[in-house]
Amino acid sequence: MARKKIDKLLNVRQVAKRLAIDFPNVYRIIKAGLLPCVRIGLGRGVIRVKESDLEAYIEGKRSDIPK
Repeated sequence: MARKKIDKLLNVRQVAKRLAIDFPNVYRIIKAGLLPCVRIGLGRGVIRVKESDLEAYIEGKRSDIPK
């Protein structure tokens, strides 16, 4: 049986650092449904973002400037 590769999970501060924004804005992006997340733990739990989901979000925001 082939093993599935598991994406690295990033916390909100790591996502904020990669996007060069403050971490409350990461929560806003997640709440708006623009960036999928995984909640781990009981109650509210902690939020983690798959690295591949972050890359897809960034790629979706890319704008090529014509020459």
